[in-house]
Amino acid sequence: LLFSDGLEACEAAADALAKIGPIGVHSLSRLMGDADANVRRLAVRGLTTAPQGDVAEAGLLAGVSDSVPIIRVEAAEPLLRYQSSRLKAANALCDGVASSDRNTRLTAYRTLQRYPDVVEILRSRLGEVLLDDSVSAQSREAARRLLENAAR
Repeated sequence: LLFSDGLEACEAAADALAKIGPIGVHSLSRLMGDADANVRRLAVRGLTTAPQGDVAEAGLLAGVSDSVPIIRVEAAEPLLRYQSSRLKAANALCDGVASSDRNTRLTAYRTLQRYPDVVEILRSRLGEVLLDDSVSAQSREAARRLLENAAR
């Protein structure tokens, strides 16, 4: 089903794999190596709802290292649940804020709004984004707002 053209069926399959236990979570983690970005994105969705564990964490770590920026950002939020991977997830979100892709930038920004403690971890990196003329004005504004809100 994850290879179906119907998005709803694919989403349902990813959610079901996460719910069936370790075998399903292992399958989702393996799908993080698929050539199709849509399959990897759906695998992240499934891993997001999976119970915490080493296999789910490994799959999400693969997600924050993905070649597709939105997959990196979408894998980052559930990865924040794992203390050992929190910094890697935070850095993926900061990279997302600096992204030229609007959807990636907005997703990273909205995620960081929910995690002021992570913004504190990223204070220095977000400051660099704020001062970086090579990133978009929207990215600099997102960094400014995140830093401002965290200071409150």
